[in-house]
Amino acid sequence: MKKPLCLITIMLSVAIGAFAQTKPRESLHGLHGVFVYVAPLDKTLLTGGLTAKQVQGEVESALLRAGITVFSEPRPEDGSSNLAFVIDIVKHPQGPIIYSVEISLLQEVRLARLPGGDSFPAQTWSEEAIGLTTASHAEVIMEPVKAKVEDFIRDYRAANEGAK
Repeated sequence: MKKPLCLITIMLSVAIGAFAQTKPRESLHGLHGVFVYVAPLDKTLLTGGLTAKQVQGEVESALLRAGITVFSEPRPEDGSSNLAFVIDIVKHPQGPIIYSVEISLLQEVRLARLPGGDSFPAQTWSEEAIGLTTASHAEVIMEPVKAKVEDFIRDYRAANEGAK
């Protein structure tokens, strides 16, 4: 009795997840490029050898290889699009670090119900990952960063097929 209910729950979760990704992906349509922002990292990660500059370089290189323009600053004519990375950690006294990696596209939007209203920044696409590491192995955090950048590239391409 529990197996069919579990299977239905999994199938429903996958269907909802697929639907939920359609709308955020559509927010990437017509986007000409992005400005990449990496939030400052906790000093524990810095002493472990991971820097914001390293993350930024890896992200920008992946985007450029995929043919996505990387702006040196947000461009208002392109919605002031910012691809923002936030890496948070929680340190355990015995050594392990729980980390989260969030990648979000922030851009200027307007509410449909207020067509003449002012635009404002909003998160229109995002992905997250969590994991466990130690300060001496902070570099493993780059794996989910790379994976989430690939998710963005996949969705960007899907939203802009034939646009270029």
